[in-house]
Amino acid sequence: EFKWLNTPIEFLDDGRGWIGGMRCIRMELGEPDELVDVELAEDPSTASFQGTVLAPLGPLDKQALLCAGSAEQRLRLLHQMLTDNIELLEARLAAG
Repeated sequence: EFKWLNTPIEFLDDGRGWIGGMRCIRMELGEPDELVDVELAEDPSTASFQGTVLAPLGPLDKQALLCAGSAEQRLRLLHQMLTDNIELLEARLAAG
């Protein structure tokens, strides 16, 4: 069973060297943080790396961004990832 708002703190061994479970901490949503505007560098290449670092994405998504061949590809991929995440969050909120 998948439980939202839980984060693993320990992986439990199944006795055969495989992960058999997880010990998690239950979390609660709090008040949203204050919004802040962040100015990115004028240079597109530098700005694309800054956007990668600041984006609320996981490490694998950030790695994919860092491996993009150009600043334009990085920014296009970043835009798509953020759009996908927003759509996913809106769908989850709508579903209750």
